[in-house]
Amino acid sequence: DKPRIARLCEQAGLYQRALELYTEFADRKRVMLQTHAIHPQWLTDYFANLLPEQGLDVLNEMLATNIRQNLPIVIEVAAKFSDPFGAENLIRMFENYRSVEGLFRYLQRVVNFSTDPNVHMKYIRSAAMLGQTAEVERIVRESDYYDAATVRDFLMEQKLPDQLPLVIVCDRFGFVDKLTQYLYQN
Repeated sequence: DKPRIARLCEQAGLYQRALELYTEFADRKRVMLQTHAIHPQWLTDYFANLLPEQGLDVLNEMLATNIRQNLPIVIEVAAKFSDPFGAENLIRMFENYRSVEGLFRYLQRVVNFSTDPNVHMKYIRSAAMLGQTAEVERIVRESDYYDAATVRDFLMEQKLPDQLPLVIVCDRFGFVDKLTQYLYQN
């Protein structure tokens, strides 16, 4: 009688064993929120047993329950299951919780493998917001998957202490006149 044994395991604090036995999503979700008592790597791997919608639901609930404690696990799961969960869904989730750090750390793990211009733009944005100018510089120099005009306008708006990323974008994509005009005005 798996449900009964799973319930007993849950009551005894044997959450990993309970997760192995539960079959209903509501039970699994409830137990998965006990992140303080489940080994993080085991929990991360367990997400492979869930449908993408279910996984996103659990991640959202983890952030809603205790963002400070659960953010590292959520980032790990998001990076590992980025394709099935969808980068757009994961980006939206981090933005809904206003977690610029979470968004940056997630995108940092996937940006080098992505060809999605939105992923690259969100990475540039989050890096700039966190003062990670070296990362902004690296991605504008190495990536071919962002909209240059949008990034140029964003960097002009941000007025980073180090303007090298803006210079790189303008030089790579022929916006030298815009750069000269911008630098002259500021």
